[in-house]
Amino acid sequence: MLALAALLTAPALAAGLPLPLRLPPTVMRPLVVPVLTPSVPLNGSLTPFLDQLPLLRAPLDGKAPPAPLPAATFAPGVMGLIQYDGDAHFGDYDHNLRQLTALALQAVANGSKLIVMPEGSSYGYASQDELWCKPGMTVFRGKRCRDVSAVAERVPGGRSAEYWSAFARQHGVYVLFSVLEADDENFHNTMGVAGPNGFEGKYRKRRLYYTDQAYATPGTDSFILDTPYGRFGLLICLDATDSPYFKDYKDAGASAVIVAMDWDDDPAGQHSAVKKFREWAAKDGVNFYAADSAPLLWLALGGAW
Repeated sequence: MLALAALLTAPALAAGLPLPLRLPPTVMRPLVVPVLTPSVPLNGSLTPFLDQLPLLRAPLDGKAPPAPLPAATFAPGVMGLIQYDGDAHFGDYDHNLRQLTALALQAVANGSKLIVMPEGSSYGYASQDELWCKPGMTVFRGKRCRDVSAVAERVPGGRSAEYWSAFARQHGVYVLFSVLEADDENFHNTMGVAGPNGFEGKYRKRRLYYTDQAYATPGTDSFILDTPYGRFGLLICLDATDSPYFKDYKDAGASAVIVAMDWDDDPAGQHSAVKKFREWAAKDGVNFYAADSAPLLWLALGGAW
């Protein structure tokens, strides 16, 4: 599943608008993008869904919009937000890589310059009865453990970083990919970053959900991705829950925040990603782009399934 978001001259960032749409470069309200991701076959077309991609704007409640970000000039572009449930094929890296490649190629074909994969999309985040654990663990919170050391990779140097760096170079795009990272005796929930010139860097999840706590060491550093299309602060899932990192990135001059996540188990509930990101966008004056693995979120928004 793929959603396309038009990237405009900062700070006007549009959400959920596929090519060839372009909006005028005006200052817009904070926008939320998790999720406007219709179900599209890998060889399908986005055409039937063009009328079903409304903007999700933060409710202003009669208040003036937040102050715009400092003026900057960026080239127009399109971001491809991939919605893929790696948990359905937990531990099957080869299957997930084939599916992610097909979706990334679809994004490239639709003009995407920056492609974002959701958390856990390469190896799976957790299945109904299994999750990744440190070596020697057998059970964690009632779920069977799989040894993370059997699959965790060096970043850079591992197969995912090598593969997506080659893909990014070949197609002249940026790719943000999910990977289980090995760093000596530690393991991390990591977002790798590849670009037109190859490997660009990595961001390690800083606020760990219980699923991460079975194997991961929290990261310590922020990461801003500088591109011709904008400056993007990177976060992974729980990092983005009413987070102090929003202000940090905004103060550092980021145009928007990109979130890779495996979140929305209850997309129609009080704690749904759409509801929460609307609130945080309005409160913090931050623009969000998010790639989520949740398969039900689009349906809950009234989209075609």
